[in-house]
Amino acid sequence: KNPDARASVLKACEGLDALRERAERVLEIERLEKTTTVRMGRKPIGDLVTMVARSWKARAGTRDVEVAVDTHGLEVCVDADLITRALDSYLENAVRFTPARGRIRLEAKRRGDSARITVWDSGPPLHPDVRARAFDKYWTSREGPAGASRGLGLYLCRLVAERHGGSAWTDDDQGCCAFHLALPLMSAPDAPAAAAAAPIRS
Repeated sequence: KNPDARASVLKACEGLDALRERAERVLEIERLEKTTTVRMGRKPIGDLVTMVARSWKARAGTRDVEVAVDTHGLEVCVDADLITRALDSYLENAVRFTPARGRIRLEAKRRGDSARITVWDSGPPLHPDVRARAFDKYWTSREGPAGASRGLGLYLCRLVAERHGGSAWTDDDQGCCAFHLALPLMSAPDAPAAAAAAPIRS
C-alpha cells in the first residue's frame, strides 16, 4: 500500500529483467560466433514484423510506433527466434534514443531478391564515422541513458543477418536514423532445415 515501496519494487524488477535480457543476449552472441548453422523455417515476413511491432507498442511509452508492411505475402526462410531478437535490438535502440512524443517506424518491403526490414526513429542522427563502426562488438555510439548500452545489440543484429546470408547496416534517411536488415527471399518451394553461416566480416 506504500506507493514509494511499490515503485521501488517495480524498479528492481525492471532492473532484473534488464540483466536477464543482457545475459541472454551475451549467450546468444557466443553461440552465433561459434555455430556454423542456424535452424530455418518458412515464415511470412509480414507476420513476423507485425508480431514484433505489436510487442513494442506498449513499451514505447509516449513514442508513436508506426508499422508499414508492404510485402504482398512474401516469405523468407529464417530462424524466426533469431530474427525476432534482431528486430527487438533495433526497436530497443530506437526507443532508447527517440525523445518523448517522437516517432518510430517499422517497415518491410521487397528490394530485388531480398526482403528489407527497416526501423526509422526521430532521434539524433549518426555521424558517418560512427555509422561505419555501429555494428562492431562492444561499440556504443549514440549518447543515451547511462549504462543503457553495452555495444552488443547491433552486433547481434549483424551476426543474425550474416548467419542468414543477409546484411545489416544503418544510414540517415530524410533526417531520420534508419537501421536495415536484408534477408534473402525464398527461391525454392521447400526450405532446408538449416543453412550454412556466412563468414563474419572483419
